[in-house]
Amino acid sequence: MHCSHQIRRVSIFEAHLGVSSSQGDTIGKLGTLETVGNLWRIRLNADSLQGNWLLKVNSNQQYTLKVTGQPATLMLSVLGRKGPSSMTIGDVSLVTVSGPETASSSTTLDMGNGDILVTVDAIPEGEFVVTLEGTDKVSNSKFQRQSTTQMSISKVKIMAVVDSSVRPGESFGIPISVLTQGSGGKYSVNARNDRGFPMSHPDSIILTTGVYTNTSLTITPPADTPSGTDVTLTVEALSDSGVDSNYVVMRFSVLTKITDFIQPVCKLMSVLADACPQDVSQCKPFQWELAANLTDGNGTGIESVALRQGSGNITTTSLSDPFILANYTASCCSQIVEIVAVDKVGNVGKCYHSIVRSAGPPALTMSLTMWLGLLISALVTRF
Repeated sequence: MHCSHQIRRVSIFEAHLGVSSSQGDTIGKLGTLETVGNLWRIRLNADSLQGNWLLKVNSNQQYTLKVTGQPATLMLSVLGRKGPSSMTIGDVSLVTVSGPETASSSTTLDMGNGDILVTVDAIPEGEFVVTLEGTDKVSNSKFQRQSTTQMSISKVKIMAVVDSSVRPGESFGIPISVLTQGSGGKYSVNARNDRGFPMSHPDSIILTTGVYTNTSLTITPPADTPSGTDVTLTVEALSDSGVDSNYVVMRFSVLTKITDFIQPVCKLMSVLADACPQDVSQCKPFQWELAANLTDGNGTGIESVALRQGSGNITTTSLSDPFILANYTASCCSQIVEIVAVDKVGNVGKCYHSIVRSAGPPALTMSLTMWLGLLISALVTRF
């Protein structure tokens, strides 16, 4: 704990034990007190128990108090108690800092794995802190935590919507509307995106209380930006006094305009499979070959060539050529091949070929021979 400004007296009480320390005890029963100028540092002893603590500060001037330490889960872990299952979360409230103390009621929902979803019915006016109460189920003791950061509702509202995709190499304008319910005047405008794309926007705008002021931002993705790139854009408005601010986050994609809807064409040029034996069981030492011509015509060009079926090897000439020659070599045991060509916008063309021989004629020959044998046998028996 740290206190600054002119402090007359500091006392600490461990509520349920009735033990206390004060500034007269440099090293007391509960901790140590150190002073450096107008800064007081209170360090609790490591063996001090969890629970409710009371800190009394007697001062004739305003002072600030900062509390640092480990969150409840880490403190439980240090004591050897395992994870979120060893504690339950009770009330979570938003408590006002200035004026009469008020707390917003809330409902909690255990999301599992230590995550708690808190829904608050109303947010206090002015600055507030978050307080949390819970129970350590192992020791059956209660604990309480409070956020060290004070929060408040912003009086500034920013509206901005990206209603279409952005093209590489093209400037894209985003309309922005800013409103303040606080003091009007000059507000600075800051913007950033996670891709480092060039942007332009006014450095500041003049706001009138209760009235929307319109402005715009322009972002230009480079021409070589890959299609499908996601961009996160943040726009912030900050009052000149620094008292109030707000921001809006937008997400959009950079997409290349598609004009190519024609699939690549694959044409078989030649098939050499005469060496493959009729009996498939004898196929292992033999190979067959296929050659195909691939082209995307006036489209965006072929980006990839691959096998969808077949266990052989395929080679191609340069994919940047207008006509691409694909050569396929496989064992006669792998009798089906399907070559797939994909252009730069996702259109798909394919070639399919099979060297599987029909079993029809051999089956017919055997059937005819068998019938002739039966006929001769019948004639011999008859005579």
